[in-house]
Amino acid sequence: MPDVLLQHVCLPLLQDASLSEALFYLHVLAVAAADSPQEVVAATPGLQEAFKHLVSTLGAESMIVRLALAAHSQQVGASLDRGLALGEAAFKQHISLQELQDAGSAELGLTLYQLATTYYSHDMLQDAGPALQRASALLRSHYPAEHDLVQLCKHRLGMVCAAGRDYRSATLLLGETLQHYKQQQQGHPLAHEAELGLAMARIKGLEPRMPKADRDAAVSEGLQQMRSALSGMAAALGAEHLLVTGGSRYLAQLAVMTGHAAPQGS
Repeated sequence: MPDVLLQHVCLPLLQDASLSEALFYLHVLAVAAADSPQEVVAATPGLQEAFKHLVSTLGAESMIVRLALAAHSQQVGASLDRGLALGEAAFKQHISLQELQDAGSAELGLTLYQLATTYYSHDMLQDAGPALQRASALLRSHYPAEHDLVQLCKHRLGMVCAAGRDYRSATLLLGETLQHYKQQQQGHPLAHEAELGLAMARIKGLEPRMPKADRDAAVSEGLQQMRSALSGMAAALGAEHLLVTGGSRYLAQLAVMTGHAAPQGS
């Protein structure tokens, strides 16, 4: 009887799942070959349909399902290397697949954080905020407040506030994460980044009615603090790292906005 059951029930299901798996990987190949965001988006319905069938047939925690997601995740990174618009489309596509697997998972929260960090580094602050808020809510539902991933979201939200106009929130959030990362490791790159954000917030929070000489001195000091923090980040992460190039962009913007030349080497 077990052999009959395998032949008439289990085997057809496995064969059906194999077809969906093959279709999924064909669509992943289409994403890999895409030259535009529109071509990435065009592959989304087929990817979702094949993936949905894999999840319903094999279960969300199946190794085959997880390997399929991992394969698509690799294409997200490859697409991002080829351009921001292409990478953003692949990121959103990957998020849609994770939502089909488990819309409340910590893994989805981490992907949203990564997308938000990409937005931050490219000065897309209006897009970074909502992604971070959703990432934070998901991660806080899985982990305690002191967990590294929860702190990571808090830190990135502080940097978004510092790069934007909410210098008060930036000061509060980054003051907390600075202590968190200092306790973890001397010279932690995110401690340096927190110092970068705090310096940005101090410059933006300067009283407009300050005497010009005092204001100029405070701005110059803040820009120098930003440069020093960026040097620490570059030493730890490399000069071409996304966070370093993003921080350098904000330093240059702030130098122009305040009428100060960017410090040498920025």
